[in-house]
Amino acid sequence: MEYSFDEWQDIARVFYQVTPLTDISDFAAEAEVQRYDRLICTKAKFSPQKFDHDPARIGGVDHDYLLYERYLDGEGRGLAADVPAHINQASIHLIDMSRRYRSITKGVATAGVCIPHDLIGYDPSRDPPYRSVPVASPQGKMLDLAHGAFRVAVAREQPDARELSAAFLALVRTLMLNAPDTRSAEQKYVDRRPLLRTFISRHLTDLDLSPAQICGELGLSRSVLYREFQRDGGVIRFITNRRLDRCFADLMAAPARRGAVRRIAERWGFDHPGNFHRSFRDRFGMSPSDCLERDGEHAAPTPGTAYYPVHEWLRGG
Repeated sequence: MEYSFDEWQDIARVFYQVTPLTDISDFAAEAEVQRYDRLICTKAKFSPQKFDHDPARIGGVDHDYLLYERYLDGEGRGLAADVPAHINQASIHLIDMSRRYRSITKGVATAGVCIPHDLIGYDPSRDPPYRSVPVASPQGKMLDLAHGAFRVAVAREQPDARELSAAFLALVRTLMLNAPDTRSAEQKYVDRRPLLRTFISRHLTDLDLSPAQICGELGLSRSVLYREFQRDGGVIRFITNRRLDRCFADLMAAPARRGAVRRIAERWGFDHPGNFHRSFRDRFGMSPSDCLERDGEHAAPTPGTAYYPVHEWLRGG
């Protein structure tokens, strides 16, 4: 079904606050939503836009679910809680919607499933807010096949839909939540990454944060610190990327005002505009100004009166 922007905004309000990134007259969106037991299957195609899922602002619905998403076209960049998310055709994604999720998308076609936490044993206090699996990997191929078979069975009301649903959920649980851990017992014992990442995240506003300070505060040698962040491109790169993520979040919430990009960049320690713009584009695939609100236009969705079954489904109806 095709929607105008006002209709799209109304149907999306239980999921997102949406802001178009094209002229409103050029906006286009199509969507199909279908329920099977406690799962909600979605299929959509839409113009470039900004999405802001904030559970604290969307009342009256259940947010304890995961969004399993497969992009068929286009791409999006964003933050799931504080984890960078790059969503495109090459990967399958799992996003926790009990936490804040913000993204900017180019023209997208997508198919997804809303999965209640308890159906696959997801625990927000333990499990990450964002996981992805390459479509071309053995795991991705299995997930894609199971997802497609399940959707066809639901659409055609086939009698084996229940078995295919159970198989799909089992694969999501096994391949996306319980990935095998190949580290040795000794490596698991000395793994300091969670502690280090938490420490850095809490000290990002300290613009003098350095490897020497981290080592001194946590009693680590430089060699240990550098080894822990080797897979991230180094500790300095990790700090820079986390600050870019904070810039992304601040820009998403900022109106398009003169000097807004510069002020936010400087707040997070980026004093050279050219370097900041290049680093931001390298990380998010867009310029900083692409993230800004368009003078508040369409920023706040107005609850409509149209009836959409998905609203009741997310209220537990």
